[in-house]
Parts: sequence; C-alpha cells; structure tokens
Amino acid sequence: MDAAYVQPEDDLAALITAINTLLPQLGMRHEDLLDIGQVTYATGIPEDLVLAVLRGETVTAEDLDMSFTDRLKFLRETRLRDDGRMYTYEEIGTAAGVTKAMISALFSGQRSPGRNVADALEDFFEAEPRFLTLSGRRALARALKPAYGSLVILSGLRGEGISHLAMRSSIAGPDSKLGSKLQEALTEAFAQAAREPSDPEERELREITERVRALPPTPRGRLMKKIKGLLGQ
Repeated sequence: MDAAYVQPEDDLAALITAINTLLPQLGMRHEDLLDIGQVTYATGIPEDLVLAVLRGETVTAEDLDMSFTDRLKFLRETRLRDDGRMYTYEEIGTAAGVTKAMISALFSGQRSPGRNVADALEDFFEAEPRFLTLSGRRALARALKPAYGSLVILSGLRGEGISHLAMRSSIAGPDSKLGSKLQEALTEAFAQAAREPSDPEERELREITERVRALPPTPRGRLMKKIKGLLGQ
C-alpha cells in the first residue's frame, strides 16, 4: 500500500488539498468523484462556486456564505411537497411550532430565529443539522468529507483494474460516487480481510477493514449497508 493518508482536520483548505492530491494519482477528475448538484443541494452553495473551490481558484469566505433568509428560501425552493409545490408559510409554521406571521417575518428578513426554531426548520426540510447557520466553508467541508473518505479507500485498494475506474454510483453518500466494479472490489477485499491474514496483501486488506471500523458511525453505516446490499443480505 502506498503512503497512508491522514484525515484532514475540519478545514476546507486542508480537505481540498488532500482531495486534489489523491485525484491525479487515481487518474480521476472532480466530476468523476462528485455529483456537484448534490453538493449544492446539501449546502446551498452554487455549483460554479463549488467547482471553483475544488479547482483551487480564489473564493472568499463571503462568497460561500449565505444569509439565513437566503438559506431558508433555498430550502423552500428545493425541498418541495409531494405535489411539486412549495410548502406554504402556514405549513412551515405548523411544523416549526410558530405562527404564519413569524415564518413570513423570517422569510422577509425582519426576524431571526432562535436555535429551537432553526432546528425545527432544518428537521422539517430534512436538511443537514445547522444548515441555516453553519458557515459556507464548514458546510462545504462537511459535504466533501464522504468523497474524501471514498478516495482514501480507493487509494488503499488501488491495483490493476481499480485505479483508473470512474466513480459512478453512491457508496458513501449522495455526493460520493463509486463504480460497480469498484463496489465489487470493495466487497471482495473486505471478505478476504475478514479471514486471518496469511500474506502481506491480506494484511493490507485487514488494515483497510480496521480503517473502515474506525469511521464515524454514519459513514460507516452507509458503507456497510451498501456492501451488504451487494452481497444480497
């Protein structure tokens, strides 16, 4: 296995550097790794700015930040009812436990919500926690971490027939894509790693398994659910 990669701290610059270091080693592009539209959906940051950050272009913190009102409007415009229409202020207010007038004031920028109301709004729209208040840089870093984790796994499994595969379907989340052949390679690798290692390659696979076990519960659960699905469990 090549040099080990250490998970960057919660810092967007370090995360982008790590991603852009791994991508060329694997013969991949940003578009192979990410569904940029899904990153925008998860953060509210426009696609062109997401790509600019990934490419190392100059993007200020202010460029990435959105006001609370703009983020709330983004949620209402992108998280629609089953009939395809936007939720009414009354429906939103009922879900958040506040009046229609309060919701109207929030959308117009005349009022700011307390933490409980903000949490309720995020829950109602099924947004990430602190979507309405997190800085743009932190929100983008959070959205990119699953993709970085997939790159680390891919680099660990790099070998003939693996290192140049395009990542085409999700395994770590909606913004991280792995091709079916890579999924098969992961399944086989972890199946082998479950046995007692008897040679250097198997020991490497055991190490990868341990790294997956060390992942936080949410990304680990998503990864294991995908692998179980591939195994027909």
